[in-house]
Amino acid sequence: MDVQGSAESVDSTSRQNVEEFLVAVWKRALNLDHVTVDENFFEVGGDSLAALEILVAIDEQVEADVSITELYELPTIRELAGYIVDVGVR
Repeated sequence: MDVQGSAESVDSTSRQNVEEFLVAVWKRALNLDHVTVDENFFEVGGDSLAALEILVAIDEQVEADVSITELYELPTIRELAGYIVDVGVR
């Protein structure tokens, strides 16, 4: 799944698809080789700039409304993906 400038959207009804997408986005935004769905955003080096990069990717490719507050309150990929699937797309 290409997350760099792809116009292809992510199926936000599938938790697995959303988690895979978020893993790729976090790896790019945080400059990591590996990240798991249970790692905490802040503990792996997350900051406000990385958060904004992640939120832009979610907005463009998942078409879900996620605020920076929600990202901070749901700091793992598993939690954030669950929120996106539960809330759905706009």
